[in-house]
Amino acid sequence: MQLNELRAVGNLTQDPEIRTVGKGVSIANLSLAINRTTKIKEEIKKEVVFIKVSIWGKKADECSKLHKGSAILVFGRLKQSEWTDKKTGEVKRAIEIHADNIIPIERED
Repeated sequence: MQLNELRAVGNLTQDPEIRTVGKGVSIANLSLAINRTTKIKEEIKKEVVFIKVSIWGKKADECSKLHKGSAILVFGRLKQSEWTDKKTGEVKRAIEIHADNIIPIERED
């Protein structure tokens, strides 16, 4: 069995970029920072993962209420893109989240 479902909580690193494509369909592109702190013995280690998020349709329009620093809960799936760099000819890959839902949250940290 294979499963590609994801839940992530993080903060936006910039304001959402919302645009309209095709026949009036909205798409929102977001950049999410996911922080993790671990403690091994007395050493505290902080780790940050940055990942792109996209969401389509009415849910994309709702992202206009978000701004840099907003904490959000994302439900979606991982998707890998692949393209060839025009300058170097090198094949590039990126993993991003294709969201089904984004919920603003209040954080207590």
